[in-house]
Amino acid sequence: MIIWLLYWVITLAGWAFSLSRGGRPARWSFLFFSISSCLSMASTWPEADNALLIWKNFNTILFFADATYFVNLTVLALVSHRHWPIYSAGFQLVCAMTHFGPLLDTDVSPKLYRGLETIWQLPMLVTMVVGIWLDRSADLSRAGYDGHTDTDPATGYS
Repeated sequence: MIIWLLYWVITLAGWAFSLSRGGRPARWSFLFFSISSCLSMASTWPEADNALLIWKNFNTILFFADATYFVNLTVLALVSHRHWPIYSAGFQLVCAMTHFGPLLDTDVSPKLYRGLETIWQLPMLVTMVVGIWLDRSADLSRAGYDGHTDTDPATGYS
């Protein structure tokens, strides 16, 4: 329960920053993430009753959600001039590929499968937040904002 709560606190904080500072690529990524999260929750919803039973075998719906999110991030990386979607897509690819573990080794621990599948979301969120921060800093420096004026030239607000 605590890990689940910590995950959602980190996720919501990362998305709050991303949506407020990230621009169009972050908003598209958030939309893709929301759709993927809904599919993921739908595919793991019975977990409360069955503990780790659904993590014993290949989860098709969860793989579809992760693979779709990977494809969406890859397309976003190809059409965006930002660099963070490339790294986020890479982490999401690793996340999607972990679903093949139970197919390759049927004796894999459900805890290991669940842990490997979910752990890649955290580096992806960190990469996104740091990438957005670096992109925004570079945009502000190109616009001539040195941090010592009252108005942000990128937004026009103080």
